[in-house]
Amino acid sequence: MTTVRIGGQLRAMVGAADHQVSGDRVIDALRALEVTYPQIAGWILDERGVLRRHLNVFVDGQPATGETAVQASSRIHVLLSITGG
Repeated sequence: MTTVRIGGQLRAMVGAADHQVSGDRVIDALRALEVTYPQIAGWILDERGVLRRHLNVFVDGQPATGETAVQASSRIHVLLSITGG
């Protein structure tokens, strides 16, 4: 299973940083995370089921998109961007 690490407000909502999920792509893993933790639905994926623009996603330390392939040994990091003006 792939490890998804979330931080900040999202971590507070689910109570832990690291989560084991299944999926062949980043988007699949994040959808599985939202199914397991419905309280974060809408925070990572938008109403169309794609990554929100204010997120930075990395797989094994490299910038990633929803279509990036993941392996069982992969680590996905989801970071909320700081925005505003």
